[in-house]
Amino acid sequence: MKRTGLLGLLLVFVVALVMGTGCTKYASDEDLQMLEEQRNAALSAEQSLEDCGDETSRLERLKAEKQAELQEARAEKQMVKRQLDEKSSKDAMEFDGEGK
Repeated sequence: MKRTGLLGLLLVFVVALVMGTGCTKYASDEDLQMLEEQRNAALSAEQSLEDCGDETSRLERLKAEKQAELQEARAEKQMVKRQLDEKSSKDAMEFDGEGK
C-alpha cells in the first residue's frame, strides 16, 4: 500500500511536470518573442556601453588638454610674477638712488 501511494505520487509529479513544460521540443511564439526582446535589450546595452566608452575617451582627452592649459597658465603666472618682482626691485632701487 505504501509503495502504491509513492508510485501514485511520482506519477502525479511526472504528469504535472510534462504538462507544465509542454510536450514539444520547439519554442512557442511567446518564447521566441521573449528571446527576441532579450536579444534587442542586450544589443542596446552593448551599444550603450560602447557609447559610454567613447564618451569616457573623449572626456579623458579633454581633461588632458585642460590640464596642459592649466600648466601653461601657471607657468605664465610665475613668469609675470617674477617680472613684476624684478620691476618692483628695480623701481625701488631707482627711488632710493633719487632720494640721496
